[in-house]
Amino acid sequence: LPQRMRDRGDPYPELLRATAEAIARAAALPRWSFTFQSAGNTTEPWLGPDITEVMLDWNGRGVRNQVIASFGFVFDHLEVLWDLDVVVREFADRHGIEYHRIPMPNDAEEIVEALAARIRSPPG
Repeated sequence: LPQRMRDRGDPYPELLRATAEAIARAAALPRWSFTFQSAGNTTEPWLGPDITEVMLDWNGRGVRNQVIASFGFVFDHLEVLWDLDVVVREFADRHGIEYHRIPMPNDAEEIVEALAARIRSPPG
């Protein structure tokens, strides 16, 4: 995400971080990090840390088996399939990192029902 989003007061970056904290707490994860992926190819500053920087840091601390949960999305699309499954996976392979990405819900019945319920009964 571009830095300008945070600079303009957009709550989305902090909502993502809060969601990551809630997931980590609910899963009782002893070690975890929050990262951003897919920075645009521009001179504009992007929010960080970048996923590859954090993967290298964990790798340097001996954590070779790394699981990625791209929870900001609910279905496979270019940013997941290319950026994570190709670019980040190749990066992990080059650095001896065992890379695992949690699958997207896509059209799982539970996610479709949850989204439909939200549409039928929006909050507020």
